[in-house]
Amino acid sequence: VHAYIGVSPFIDPKRAEKIAFKFILNKIIKLKNKKAIKELKSVREITPDSEKYLQKVQILRKWLHKFGGSMLGEKNLSKLSRALARSKLYNIKDLLNYEKSNNFSISCLWKEMIKINFLIDAIEFKIPVYLVVGKYDYQTPSSIAKEYFKILKAPKKKLFIFETSAHNPMYEEPQKFNEIMISLKKN
Repeated sequence: VHAYIGVSPFIDPKRAEKIAFKFILNKIIKLKNKKAIKELKSVREITPDSEKYLQKVQILRKWLHKFGGSMLGEKNLSKLSRALARSKLYNIKDLLNYEKSNNFSISCLWKEMIKINFLIDAIEFKIPVYLVVGKYDYQTPSSIAKEYFKILKAPKKKLFIFETSAHNPMYEEPQKFNEIMISLKKN
């Protein structure tokens, strides 16, 4: 391993969920979205140790997508779907199974994922560490990545903030993302 590159890294999921909840709550109150208010109220008290916690996260993700917290300025993931469809790396079967496989992985891994806290458990590395984050990401908030970057110890480190991205900077700003990846490979 020559370096760790974290794109929208999962640093502190418990705190990320609170930030996402607050972001959505502000949006739905402003918009007076009764359906969203009802759904958020139904999951508000579910804690990370609950069997129903994944349900809460899925509801939060649904509303994050609708309010641009996943893809800046987008109300759904169609921009992501178009980017995947243009890729030579995926065939039609992969595209059709993308969301299904993502949901399967999360459902299997969630109980372990929620225990992650890089702010405590992964502070020192012996390899270079590069973090790539979208400024408007509310799934893995850039505010948490900035905090983590300050305490991170590595022989070389760099934080790349994508100013017009949310959770998917590699699809939202692909040219900038590719330039950074190429420059990291050269160095």
